Amino acid sequence: MRQQYFEVLAKELKYKLEPKLVLDIGCAGGLLVHAFRRIGVLCYGIDIHPSGDGTIKADARSLPFKDCVFDLVTAIEVLEHIKDYDVVISEINRVLKPNGFVFITTPTPVEQSVRRLFGCASDEHVVVRFGKFWVNEFESRGFVRRDFEDYFFKVDELIRSGYGVGFEFEVARFISRLGLFKVLLKSWWKNALLFQKYDEGGKNKEACEGRI
Repeated sequence: MRQQYFEVLAKELKYKLEPKLVLDIGCAGGLLVHAFRRIGVLCYGIDIHPSGDGTIKADARSLPFKDCVFDLVTAIEVLEHIKDYDVVISEINRVLKPNGFVFITTPTPVEQSVRRLFGCASDEHVVVRFGKFWVNEFESRGFVRRDFEDYFFKVDELIRSGYGVGFEFEVARFISRLGLFKVLLKSWWKNALLFQKYDEGGKNKEACEGRI
């Protein structure tokens, strides 16, 4: 089920954003990395504890890549684990090409509270905030938020693919039966945000020339 979710995610991000080179931060076993590669998109994955073939052991706070390399960076359920997330955001900005995209998902305080209620909250989550917090953090570091509906895929596809997996999927399926899933996903259950590296007057492009 988890692999199916990443297959859907990779296909939709490829279709909507047309990236040539992708970096998946916090790739774990490399499911998203390989999902991209299977559809012809070159993707690298880094993690401090990588467990899959073709993944790289590295710290997101010091990415082992040159400036302005990637068209898309993904961080799926990653930033909430990192206290100095601001360093990671700056590193993402550094390795992205001008006008490149970053797609993140993180839990919200509501999701975390529900997890605690059912005894499955993670003690490793140190930065759990609502979407507005992440929007401010990214926009203050050279990014522009892009509309969720313009670039992302249909919510019913998330449900069919097993969005969130396990506990999250069961809650999402219950909410969907109430006809509220789309609203709740966008507002308080899960942050799923797309940003684009701001390129005022081509300044980022000029700064990146010769570095790739």
